[in-house]
Amino acid sequence: MKKFRILLIDDTREVLDNLRSIIQRTISVESSSNLIVSADVTVDILHIVMEELPGGNGIYQIADQTIDNLAMLCHEKFDFIISDFAFIGDKGKNENLRKELLDQKRKVNEDDLKGWVLHLRDIRSKVDGLVATNPEKYNFINANFFENGNIIHVYSNSPEPFASLFDSYEFPRRRHEVETVFKNAKKVEFILMHDEFSINADIDNVFSNVADRKRFYSLLLSKRLNSLIETIILKSLVISQSTLKYIRANIGYGRLIRLGLALGAFSALVGEMLFHFLSVPYEMAIEKIFRTPEHSFNFYIFGGSLALFMVLLFSSYYGLKRFAVYVAKKTEDNADALSSAEE
Repeated sequence: MKKFRILLIDDTREVLDNLRSIIQRTISVESSSNLIVSADVTVDILHIVMEELPGGNGIYQIADQTIDNLAMLCHEKFDFIISDFAFIGDKGKNENLRKELLDQKRKVNEDDLKGWVLHLRDIRSKVDGLVATNPEKYNFINANFFENGNIIHVYSNSPEPFASLFDSYEFPRRRHEVETVFKNAKKVEFILMHDEFSINADIDNVFSNVADRKRFYSLLLSKRLNSLIETIILKSLVISQSTLKYIRANIGYGRLIRLGLALGAFSALVGEMLFHFLSVPYEMAIEKIFRTPEHSFNFYIFGGSLALFMVLLFSSYYGLKRFAVYVAKKTEDNADALSSAEE
């Protein structure tokens, strides 16, 4: 059974708890040849906690405890990392800004979010600070987290008035921000909930209070992330099956080639022996008939060589036939193994 480690990062505990409660621990895929491959899925969560800097002023940083928790999770590399795009230090300020922007009918800008909305790059900056104080912890997190070479999935629910953060002009910048954090990532993929589900201000206004709206979006996001996890696991299983078949084919055909070489070498050896034992009586017979005097012909050598030739001829015929049948059977067995053997 294949094992997958997935790290989910969010600053909302409700999203993390919802996902943990609905995610399947075992995901299976069945091929056309009735081969069932299963995956054991482990979902680790990193709850982003932020703390206001001394002196107030509404400036936040990632809490030290969050970095400690990340280090504890990084005992080995993750197969997939799925993260919220933005971490909000002041939830009340976020809601007030939303109302203000809607009333003023304007889009959000970077200055509106400065200091109290943090991102993955802020986790990177916090960890980089460990280079001087705790290089061992830095190396640990850097190797097993930031150097992840798989696809990084980032999600966000940013309906108006925050949708402009991901418009056609700004979206490349958002992607670049994540790519600078995970420089080895194969790809950065975004899930924009407000685009996928056409969430707008009118839908937001359906909810009588902020708590109900957030609860609904939390459940919606959990379902979407659960679907994402199942999709990427199943895709990986399918890809791994192709790779696994190639590896099996490489091993299987290697065995067949070795058997073929052995059969060829054995056939060549038998052929040399047949030629040797046949050539002796043949040459003696020619010499007796055409060239040499009577005393040069040795009946025992002639008869013995001819007898050995006949014995070798029949034994090699049956022996090579059996060996060839063995090779054919091995060919069939390997072909079956390539298509139906379980991992």
